[in-house]
Order: sequence, then structure tokens, then C-alpha cells
Amino acid sequence: MPNDVIQQIDLSYAAIGISSPNTIQPHLLRPESDIVIIDALRSTTTDVAVLAAGATHLLIEAKPPEDVTVDVAALYRHLFPDGTSFVIGGEKHGRPLPGAAFGNSILTDFVPARVDGAVAIKYSTNGGHAFTTVKRLVAGSPKPAVFLATFANHAAVAARLRERGRQVVIVNSAFYGRCSLEDAVVGGRVLRNLGLLDDQLDDDALLMSLAADRFGDDAELLSTLHGHRIGTALAHYGHADDIDAAVTGRGVDTALWTRMRHTVPVAMWVGDIPVVTARS
Repeated sequence: MPNDVIQQIDLSYAAIGISSPNTIQPHLLRPESDIVIIDALRSTTTDVAVLAAGATHLLIEAKPPEDVTVDVAALYRHLFPDGTSFVIGGEKHGRPLPGAAFGNSILTDFVPARVDGAVAIKYSTNGGHAFTTVKRLVAGSPKPAVFLATFANHAAVAARLRERGRQVVIVNSAFYGRCSLEDAVVGGRVLRNLGLLDDQLDDDALLMSLAADRFGDDAELLSTLHGHRIGTALAHYGHADDIDAAVTGRGVDTALWTRMRHTVPVAMWVGDIPVVTARS
């Protein structure tokens, strides 16, 4: 934990960046701050799609154990009225869960009608790790609002953050604990849309903004992502086209993509459980 001087310096910035959930320091997760979690390829993109497609609520878990036959909905039924419909989806190490209602590809593993009107419970490797890490480290009450951002909705998220006027803490989900370019670019685009100056950003947030400046052109960004770690991994799983879909909406139903651009997922807390709903 940083000493009091460093903590005060941290609190003086308009925005803080965290490049991996493994480096989150609890003093940054204040109730006076707004937290933004990003896993652009592909978890928060799927999260936004699920809510844009009509899911009433979203509950996010880290990657599941080997036995995923456990009735996880039973853990949350007490939060919702009798008769609430639950669907389970997500991925583990890039592959859809067997029998899940949706996976982590909005091109091949996602049918909007399956989530419409339901409470979605989603498992995710990196995005789930970031979300559950924040959930674990947030202590006491009140708790901060937690937003989810990706390429599709970064401008809408920034507009909501600007309305609220709080310190912004951007948590990139990273890729198995290591920095991910796509999350940095989305984080930087959020910050640039907020209109913050460089001296209002801590070092990680400034690096995100510089990444967004460097890759302001989507064509160059796509070429880079396809040629790097995440592109190689998604190509291995047969999901290389998910990169173009997440960044530009290519191949995504036009009406769904339009709704995604205006969907702002925010987790409000029911006790110690963050329940994500859409503000659109």
C-alpha cells in the first residue's frame, strides 16, 4: 500500500489508470470515484451486447470451475422476483461454455432473443477476473458505481461520467495479467472524450490516452491487433473476425450495434453483490 503522500497524489488526479487488475490498490476504489472496467476483446463487448439485446440484468463471474453444472442461478434468485428467467453464458479460455445460452463472440455465439427479458449470468476469463477483483477489494458502504466500456459505447460511457463529475478509475482487464493494447485504446478514448488534459491523468491513464492518440485510425488499429497476441489467439479459436466486430461493428446486426453504442452498463450494489443494468 502506498504511503499517505502517494495516496494523496493519486487522489489529486481527475483520472487514474490501472493496466491490469493484478495491480489494483484498494485506496483507489473509493465510493467517491467511478470505476470503468474494460475487456474490449471480448468480454465487455459481449456484456454491452447482452444488455442492448434486452437482458434486464447482468451478473458477472470469473471463469468457472471444471464442473459448471452447479445451479449458479440459485445464488442470485433471492435478488429477483419469483418467476424471473435466468440464462447462463460466457467463455473459458476463449471457448464457449458447453450448453450456454451465449458465448463471447457477438458474431457466432450470440442470439439476442435468448437473453431478451432474462437475467444473464456470464462467465469470463479476463473480464470476469477484473470484475470480481474489484468486487472483492471494494470494502464498506457506500460503494462506487462500476461501468463497463468497450469500443462500441466508449463515447456514451464518457458522456455519463462527465455528467457525474467524479474521479474516474479505469481498470483494464489485461490478457492473463499482462497489458492489452485494445483495452488501453478504449480507456484512452474514454479519457479523450472526457476532455481531460494530460496533467490531469496519472501515468497509466496518460499511457492509455497516448495509445488512443496513436491508434486513432481504426484500420491501423485492426491491422495491429490482428498481428499481435490477441489476434493470434482469436484466430486459433476461429474467432479472428470478432476483432473487426468489436472495434467497428463489422458483421454485427445494424440495429443491435446502434443500441450497443448507446448502452451504458453500470453495476449498482445490492449488499456486496454488483448487479449490472443498462442505462441507454
